[in-house]
Amino acid sequence: MRTTTARICFLSFLLSASMAAAQNSPAASSTPLYIEVIVATDKIWLLPEEVPLSEIHTQLIDVEGKVLLAKTFSGSAENWWIDISSLTPGSYCLQFASGQREYFEKRPRKRFL
Repeated sequence: MRTTTARICFLSFLLSASMAAAQNSPAASSTPLYIEVIVATDKIWLLPEEVPLSEIHTQLIDVEGKVLLAKTFSGSAENWWIDISSLTPGSYCLQFASGQREYFEKRPRKRFL
């Protein structure tokens, strides 16, 4: 009887310890980091909801699916923006490795005299 009780206590201890380790592990976070994207005339500003602990990989893709630019940002990066001044007017997609996609359109600049 004592050995059965001891075994049950030991197994419940192992189960609770493994569950606590799983909750504290970095892989336990089920929601990926959301990044707000602000498109200006010549730059795309990236505003993460929190400073990432790892690198964030981005790709700028045109309508045909061609990757025009790939850039990686890290938590220690000072500038969280992408220069789009050389892009021709048209529709584009900014895709993150997490699966987040942001679609935008670059319009021609209006010149005033």
